Amino acid sequence: MSQDFSNTRHAVLDIEGTLCPISFVKETLFPYAIKALPGVVRSKWDSPDFEKYKSAFPKECQETPENFIEHVKDLTERNVKIAYFKDLQGYLWEDGYKSGAYSAPFFEDVVPALERWKQDGVGISIYSSGSVFAQKLLFGHVNVNKTEDSRATLDLQPLVSEWFDTVNVGLKLESTSYDKISGLLEVPPTQILFLSDNITELEAAKKAGFKVALVVRPGNDEVPDDKKREFQILKSFDGVALGQGNAQKKQEKQAPDVNEETMTEQANGRFSHNRPADKNEGKDPEAVEAEAERGPAKKKQKTGKGKAMPEKSQSQRRSHRLQQSN
Repeated sequence: MSQDFSNTRHAVLDIEGTLCPISFVKETLFPYAIKALPGVVRSKWDSPDFEKYKSAFPKECQETPENFIEHVKDLTERNVKIAYFKDLQGYLWEDGYKSGAYSAPFFEDVVPALERWKQDGVGISIYSSGSVFAQKLLFGHVNVNKTEDSRATLDLQPLVSEWFDTVNVGLKLESTSYDKISGLLEVPPTQILFLSDNITELEAAKKAGFKVALVVRPGNDEVPDDKKREFQILKSFDGVALGQGNAQKKQEKQAPDVNEETMTEQANGRFSHNRPADKNEGKDPEAVEAEAERGPAKKKQKTGKGKAMPEKSQSQRRSHRLQQSN
């Protein structure tokens, strides 16, 4: 399935499996949070800055640090996408980002595409199950140098205009969440492109009127054949042109090429199909001039027998009408 994205005014992007590998979240972020969890919980159990995270958990989990830790481990193992858990993950990941323990390994085509779309006037928003705080941490520490030094990072937050999560707009599997995004952006849904690796999310966005594309990256789940026909597949953002400016460029490219010589000929009316045929074309110029001096030939009327006779003058016709009236 092919779809035209050239008149897109805004791009809404998923993160995991779309901008960076799924393995980064499952093999780096999740384990780091679990490893840091016991020490953070026990050292900050009664601290004011940890209280807002602890108080969001169910009451039974707030009774002891052990109960709290066990509940977090269970949620991590089941990859439950619930707001209070996602907020805590962002809190635990912050130290790892800032210390240089890790940075976000974006796919190579992502940063050039984001910069290109931004330059073309396209708005860029992020919509992830992870909290807005966690999203900003990830975008603030992007590893673009492909080196072993995780501290060599780039802050891409300025490229993003809006951040959406399950708290401020709702679940990603519900079409009403995308309705809300369209309203907050003040952009018609038909001019918003949603990119994700999750088919159910794409179906919800499509129901809300968004343009959608299924992003296929190394390590993502296999796409069923019927879904390959239902959605446009993007394996890279290279060559993906967004923005109304690109729509105009596409129209200009499709228009017929009219060179300067053609335009001059059209202006002078030299195309035979654009001007009436010249009855004197090919005649001797002197003959044409003599014919013009004699003036147009007078028309002759035919008699009933088919013989030609001179045309009556205006006075003769008037006299004839008077005789008939008498």
